[in-house]
Amino acid sequence: MAEHLELPFIPENFNRPVRPGFGAKRIQRNTQEKQQFYSTSIEKFNEFQSSQSEKKKRFSGYFNPQLIFKIVLNDKENEDTFRDEMRKSNIQIISPSPDKAGYWVAFADEDDLHTFRNRIGNYASEKNKLDILNAITAFDLISKDEKIGVHLLNLEIQQDQNVYVDVEIWRMRDSEINQFVEGIELLVQTKGCRVTDKLIKRNFCLLRVLANQEVIDLLLDCNEVCFVDLPPKPYINYSYLNQELEELPIVNELTEDSAVIAVLDSGIVANHPLFQGAVANEYADANGAISDATGHGSKVAGIALYGDIKKCIDDRQFKQSIWIVSAKIMFADENGNPQYDPEILLEHQLQDIVFEIRNSYPNCRVFNLSIGNRENKVFEIRKQFNLAVLLDELAKDYGVIFTISAGNIPINEILLDAYPEYYLANIPDYKIIDPASAALAITVGSMAHDVAPLDRNPGDLHFAPALFNHPSPFTCSGPGFKGMIKPDLVEYGGNLIINRFTGVNNLSAKVLSLNKNFAIDSRLFSVDIGTSLSCPKVAHQLALLINKYPDKGNNMIKALLLSSAKIPNERPAVFNSITKKSPDKDLLQLMNLYGYGLPSLKEALESADDKVLLIKENRIGLNKIQLYRIDLPENLFTKRGKRVISVTLVYDPQVSKNRLDYLSCSMGFTLFRNTPIEIVSRAYQQVQVDEDNDIENVEEKIKLPQIKLQPGTNLRNRGVHQKGSTYFDRLTWNKELPLVLAVVCQNKHISDENYMQDYAVIVKIVHEGNMELYNHIRLRNLARAQIRG
Repeated sequence: MAEHLELPFIPENFNRPVRPGFGAKRIQRNTQEKQQFYSTSIEKFNEFQSSQSEKKKRFSGYFNPQLIFKIVLNDKENEDTFRDEMRKSNIQIISPSPDKAGYWVAFADEDDLHTFRNRIGNYASEKNKLDILNAITAFDLISKDEKIGVHLLNLEIQQDQNVYVDVEIWRMRDSEINQFVEGIELLVQTKGCRVTDKLIKRNFCLLRVLANQEVIDLLLDCNEVCFVDLPPKPYINYSYLNQELEELPIVNELTEDSAVIAVLDSGIVANHPLFQGAVANEYADANGAISDATGHGSKVAGIALYGDIKKCIDDRQFKQSIWIVSAKIMFADENGNPQYDPEILLEHQLQDIVFEIRNSYPNCRVFNLSIGNRENKVFEIRKQFNLAVLLDELAKDYGVIFTISAGNIPINEILLDAYPEYYLANIPDYKIIDPASAALAITVGSMAHDVAPLDRNPGDLHFAPALFNHPSPFTCSGPGFKGMIKPDLVEYGGNLIINRFTGVNNLSAKVLSLNKNFAIDSRLFSVDIGTSLSCPKVAHQLALLINKYPDKGNNMIKALLLSSAKIPNERPAVFNSITKKSPDKDLLQLMNLYGYGLPSLKEALESADDKVLLIKENRIGLNKIQLYRIDLPENLFTKRGKRVISVTLVYDPQVSKNRLDYLSCSMGFTLFRNTPIEIVSRAYQQVQVDEDNDIENVEEKIKLPQIKLQPGTNLRNRGVHQKGSTYFDRLTWNKELPLVLAVVCQNKHISDENYMQDYAVIVKIVHEGNMELYNHIRLRNLARAQIRG
């Protein structure tokens, strides 16, 4: 094994001309249509004023109600253009329509509305062109029905009953939000209820309220309230191993510099023999409880600490090289079921604990969240979930990596006879759950391990729907928000083995971990299934990479693991027609379950004689291009053997829930062949960046020979974790010319022109059987660097 090589960088920043977006050409109204538009608009504005007068009286003494309304558009509009045009009338856009058409949410005071009325009047009388008004179909208030969540809607609240609800406030300016929250706290209190928690972030504002039906109705009647629903509930399935195992030797390799994993879960039983010596700290919940009452947190933390526990047992050795910090965010109710604190927003708990742990343990860069809200599925959602937004903010602000479980389909809801075809049916209940859609997090799905029975006839005594390396029948599928590739990775999380007499209860289908009841049961281990257990395996691998490369940033740590991942060759027959060169729409069916595949820690840690990683951490300005040169050795062209070339790019932009583009900037890459680097650089400098277009549209304009990588630009550029690969039996390129990698950064809505985006990029070259590949690539690129020097 050998150290990874540095990817040769061409140290120039190439500017790209920027052309502002103009949006679609608007349909023009004639004079009669303009007058009709004015008439209906004035009617609505009068309705707004009447409603505002009533609400000012109703909420007098508590807060001054804001006028918040929706603007319905007839076609897609460029976001910045539309915001600017509305701002000229002092109409502030606070939430755009996700598809650029539909309705946008705005707010204004009464004087501003009066000014806007006059502008529409001038438009109707043709005194002023005001072309932006041609894009607007209507104005309207937001109804109560549009604000109430389906779970609250289906709940019958008794007259004397109080329930906890989560209340989202439209993200106005801080002054308006603070004034409203102070007033609503007082109002709720006068009704015998209370606001138990609040969290104001740059992307959203949330309240947790203990409310009766009267208060819920009041909240829904507030213009400032965006959404009201019941709080999230944890979903956990657990069982126990019914056998004893002998005490096993522990090898403690921990130092004060070792990586730390924070497990945010139900706590742990820290006096378990296999935890001893490896627990750096335990953080209690709001009630002061530390210990694990459900068993879930102990199982998750055990895998985070040791990785594959079955292998540890087989090897007769448990090696401790990672510290564990446990933060208890769930407790057990009277029936032993896990619950979140009803008084405190889960988002608030997570923000506070990440801040505290990160400040106390600088080596804690990996946070595992094997939790999720099954009520929030990522299926045709128009807005990112608040919990996912928060995790993306925390990842950026505090420099951490979240590993998040994709979610589990409840066993009683799985159509076992239809496995795996049900994954192709686009069933909403089978989609990944909140917060697995977080863009900057590593979302982890589950695969079946290799102990399933060979006989798969459903009528036999034992039946396993999934074979080795097939998706676990319970794993939730992607894609993520805005079509991002999710899950990112998969690991082994168990299978279902059905006994037709006893049901789903076969130990060989499950994953080993630590038993919280070890003292009572006289056994150290327990078993379970789920993405909750595949997820900490990836956290474990990330922490070991940090141990190996403590000076590398989180982008590189994630990139190394993603670069090592492969989708297994063993897969359900329904996917056999999908090859490495299939179109993206077919590849997506596979990637919705596997992501980029099963990671290999060995390949992520070090290069090999026939597998070479060229790696680079860098920064890039907005609307800039950076180029890398890879000189290939002659024996890559002449020696027989299968060849693989892949590129992995990871970056960490700011996010915005209230903009059309969730990611504040977009990055992508293209790999060129048979082209001198000067020609590539000249081609990019001649292509304009259109703010309405995505990077792939720009790349199509570069008419130079490219290496087609799969998945294609359109699919992989949707997220911040990008990887493209290609496979060759032989190379027919000009071996005298290098490969040229172009990395592009396109601004979406960052106002700071000097902003620099951090990223990591890896080019991986594999040539099976070519045991001289590493040295030849090292020497070829070293010689080129010396010539440049």
